[in-house]
Amino acid sequence: MRMATSLLLGLLLPTAAFAASWQEELTMQMQELKNCKLGFLAKVVETSKDGVPVVTATAQCEDGRQFDVERIGERGLFKIKECEQKRVC
Repeated sequence: MRMATSLLLGLLLPTAAFAASWQEELTMQMQELKNCKLGFLAKVVETSKDGVPVVTATAQCEDGRQFDVERIGERGLFKIKECEQKRVC
């Protein structure tokens, strides 16, 4: 039982660390590049393609602006595209 728990934790912890890491990086990137204090994330999808992590989400700033964000890979900048006012992301 102990070995199974250790194996499970070994599989889950890197994923949790990756999630916390990309969210912190996105928060800083939104502040620096878009002058956006991140309020919350919606439609978050964390997948992988050919073993490479892919993150997509809609980021909502505290001032109401919304952006579609995407990053392929564990490092690098997010692609950020502002949502049009008349459409919902």
